[in-house]
Amino acid sequence: MWGGWITVSGCPTFWINMDKQATQRWLGLVSFVVGLLLGLVLIAVPVWADLESSYYGFQPFYAESLTTLHCPVLMERSEAGSMWVNVRNETDREINQVVMVRLSSPLAINESRETLTLAPGETRRLTWTIDASNIDLGTFVFAHVATYPVYPVPMREATCGVFVVDFPGLSGNVLFYGLLALCVLCLGVGLLLWDTSRISAISRLPTVRMAMRFLVVVLLVGMASSLMGLWMVGVLALVVVLLTITTLMYLATTG
Repeated sequence: MWGGWITVSGCPTFWINMDKQATQRWLGLVSFVVGLLLGLVLIAVPVWADLESSYYGFQPFYAESLTTLHCPVLMERSEAGSMWVNVRNETDREINQVVMVRLSSPLAINESRETLTLAPGETRRLTWTIDASNIDLGTFVFAHVATYPVYPVPMREATCGVFVVDFPGLSGNVLFYGLLALCVLCLGVGLLLWDTSRISAISRLPTVRMAMRFLVVVLLVGMASSLMGLWMVGVLALVVVLLTITTLMYLATTG
């Protein structure tokens, strides 16, 4: 890369001429950084919503974890979304499984119970609708679901949160999966541009390449953990990604 001063319309201007490989690396870096920022958002949003749900005000039963509760990550403010939970009969006899659902509301928590008759080994999905009436704290919808004990299966419970956005004309799922696709595309293009550029063996840039791959792995683990409600793993992934990005940017701009 080299440059110099030229005069344009009587005004001195500094110009830079970058070789093709350097340009390719910078384009790759920009694409990769955009993908990283999108990935951080996709980790932080569900982590934030789930953390808020834990402290929202649902009275906990301190029961075992209910791992089959599913909530959307995003919901558009004017849309009607849905949450669901899978309930399975783990006994060898027919049971009546009571499921309690609590939903957030600006005025008071909405609570309901439903009894499911399940044959031995049967799994049933219980779905409920969420909309603007369930939005609280400005930008969240929260849920608390508990399955009552049926001997020998113990009581189980879980909470989850949904982040509410203002994008009229787009559903929360469309926005989330669109951002996810754009994130993966930017990361892939960024890695491709770096992998196909010629890098000097004595440069720091091969180290940058390894750091980029490491970031992709941590980012994917963080997004998967956040979507599964493992917010502690998501927080750890955020910290690791941010620290690695700081080091990566230094290496990429000085190598």
